[in-house]
Amino acid sequence: DPMYQYSLTWFKNLFVQGIINAPKSEALDERIVSLNDFITYSLYCNICRSIFERHKLMYSFLLSIKILMGDGKIDLQNWRFLLSGGALPFGMKKPDEAWVTQSIWIEVINLAALPTFAGIDQHISDNLDKWKPLNDSQTPELDPLPQ
Repeated sequence: DPMYQYSLTWFKNLFVQGIINAPKSEALDERIVSLNDFITYSLYCNICRSIFERHKLMYSFLLSIKILMGDGKIDLQNWRFLLSGGALPFGMKKPDEAWVTQSIWIEVINLAALPTFAGIDQHISDNLDKWKPLNDSQTPELDPLPQ
């Protein structure tokens, strides 16, 4: 969208203002953190002022993800899976339950291939009665995961 194009001059001015207005410190490491935090927040505020309301949440999410990636707190393999899902898996046979569709099971098998979620396929298969309420929930993000 051409509306969301910002000039280099605009960024340069934000950067210079960040250098001027960020909290000062004699310690170089503290100053760098201060500059980074101040300029990031300033950029966030200024961009949020200029984008449509419906785009602000997505912008905030993407900025947060990029910050976490820069800090090494996002596993790129998990991130890629979140964005694109997995490929056709070779794994456990789908449980014989109507609520576990083939597409759900393919995603579970692919998820289980990630080190963070290793064994989740077996856990779901062994505990279908505990996972079904989560599947049926209107707010699964608020429900505790089955143990």
